Order: sequence, then C-alpha cells, then structure tokens
Amino acid sequence: MPSDDRLFPDSLRRRRLLGGMLAATLPFAAPGRARASDKPIQVGGLPVTCNLTLPVACVAKAATLGKPGSTATQFEYSKYNGWPEVKESLMTGRIQAAYMLAPLVMDLADKRIPLKIVSLGHRSGAVIMVRTDSPYKRFADLKGKRIAIPSRFAVDFLFLRKMLAREKMTPKDVEIVEMAPPDMPAALYAKAVDGYCTGEPFGAAAQRAGYARPLAMTRTEWRNYICCVLTVREELIKENRPLVQELVNYVQAAG
Repeated sequence: MPSDDRLFPDSLRRRRLLGGMLAATLPFAAPGRARASDKPIQVGGLPVTCNLTLPVACVAKAATLGKPGSTATQFEYSKYNGWPEVKESLMTGRIQAAYMLAPLVMDLADKRIPLKIVSLGHRSGAVIMVRTDSPYKRFADLKGKRIAIPSRFAVDFLFLRKMLAREKMTPKDVEIVEMAPPDMPAALYAKAVDGYCTGEPFGAAAQRAGYARPLAMTRTEWRNYICCVLTVREELIKENRPLVQELVNYVQAAG
C-alpha cells in the first residue's frame, strides 16, 4: 500500500519546509537568552570623591569588551545627588549595586532589606567647612548656628558629633539641616547655612573659589574614618557571585 508521503506529496513538502524553518530558528534562540543574561548591571553613587572609583570601574570594564577573558556583562553608572535617592533605587531594584553610607546600610539590614556590604570605601575625604569671612575658629563658636549634613545616617554626621563632643557640645547645640552634598557650597555662599559637613570635592571646590575654609578634616582628626561601602542586592550575589566579585575587583583596582 502506498505511503502517506506518496499519496500526499504536498504534505511532505510542507513538513520538510516547516522542519527546515524550525531548525533555522534554533541557532538564533540561544543567543537571545544569552543577551538577556548579559543585561548591564546598574550601579549608583554620588559625585563625591569616595564614590569616584565606581564610575572609573565602569569605564575600565567597558574598555575590556570583546577582549579574551572578559565577560560580556557591563556595569552602567548612575549618578545621584542625594543619599535618599540612592537608597530608594537600591531598595526597589532600579540599581543592583551602589556606594552607600555605612550606617544607612546597617539600618536597612536591621529592617530586613536584602543587601550585603561587599567592599569598604576609602578612609579619608570628609570636611567641615565654614565661610572664609566668618569668625568661627572653634566648634564652640558654632553654637546655635545652622550646619548642613548629607544625612543623619551619614558618617559625616558622626564626624560632626565627634568634633562637637570635644567641646562638650551635642547636635542639640546647633541647628542640623539635611542637604544634598552638591547643594552645600552654594548654600554656604548664599549664607543659607553657617557651615556644612560632607565629602570632597565639595569642600575643596568652595575653598578654591575663595569663600570657604575648612574648620576640621577627617584626614587629621579621624585616621580610621570610613564613610561609604560598596553595597549589592542579595539576589545578584546569589544569581551571579563571580560577576559581583568582578565588580569588587574593578572598584578596588580603580583606587
């Protein structure tokens, strides 16, 4: 008895054609999945000196694209002006890694937010600035004055508390204002604040412009000072631990 293929030659041709089309699509399907896994890792930080290694690491990683031994996944840097925005972006997953204030990460960990510290930042860089034409020589002179800080969770604030304590003062003896670091020099210039405490380069920039001078610097007052820590969402560590290690390696190599 003749086979179905002989009785229905058009059906056989259609099956072969469909089979060939399916085979042709298979080589393209796998790379599609690979590209999804190669989606860039979003990392965030502030334009302060202690966060500078993060964008440098991203540029260095991009320069290795296509070179032997390099992974395809890139790191993309997102610049933020204030710590609250970095915190919210990291909590919601908009970014997967960031430089964060060490006390802020500890607070988030206490609240069961799935984050991990994977590397420490540098040990210098915070300053307490006042106007050049101000009479302030000691912290006792700042009693009742308006002082800007990046956040009440900032190590900069701990530095201010440390300096106030040396003169038997507490934060209650001054008016504390939370402010994004990039806004601090202009606020001091406009006399909206009497001083500010933050990381560089916002102290050096105001000093170079001629209207501010340092009242205290961590490099001379607090030798083991640590401000920011490289923080990563836990699911990224679980999903791709080697990639997280690569990020740490690039950040540390950046300085």
